[in-house]
Amino acid sequence: MQYMSGIVDVAIGLVFVYLLLSLICSSLTEMADRKDSFVNE
Repeated sequence: MQYMSGIVDVAIGLVFVYLLLSLICSSLTEMADRKDSFVNE
């Protein structure tokens, strides 16, 4: 049972890291879009 607990912990960690990275990437994309629109005006 300890083995299954480790797998669950790793899965939760991977999901958390994936969500964190996607949030960071979308934030960077949003900032880049804003900078581009600010420069164009």
